[in-house]
Amino acid sequence: FLIVCSSNIVVGLINNEYSNLNILSLIIDLFTCIFTAVIEELLFRELLLKELNYHYNPLKSIIISSLIFGSIHLLNINSISSIPICLLQAGYTSLLGLMLGFIYLASKNIIYPVFFHFAFNFLNDSLSTNIFNLKWNNIFFIVNISISLIMLIYGIIIYKLFKKEMTSYASTNMDF
Repeated sequence: FLIVCSSNIVVGLINNEYSNLNILSLIIDLFTCIFTAVIEELLFRELLLKELNYHYNPLKSIIISSLIFGSIHLLNINSISSIPICLLQAGYTSLLGLMLGFIYLASKNIIYPVFFHFAFNFLNDSLSTNIFNLKWNNIFFIVNISISLIMLIYGIIIYKLFKKEMTSYASTNMDF
């Protein structure tokens, strides 16, 4: 999962265009990323996903909460330079929400999605933009889409294994 969190660092290393590192900005971003990860995970996984999971099956609950999570990021239109970039952010945050939802339901612990969310925000945004002059060029899209597809395939495999394990556990441990 840390590969997803560092995809923009990979882009920066490939492009080899460094920026001036601003330590104060990086420290402020560190605390902002911690705060954001904790608040968003408590809201979207601990409250929303947990509530949805009482009413729907786990997969449907994860999908609904992920779409809401991505949709909320459309509010960033005020701080992002263009509508297409905002829509792209809503798309990849929906996919991120899927991963965070699977992590939360599989672990039954909010700490893991909080850590992953923090790592994604800090490494892919704050750290990478403080170290590199990132450009939304072909390399940026190729690296990020490739890593996303690899993680999507990995996630599907893990989900199928998890589902099979849970079905097997339920069938052998049910009280009649």
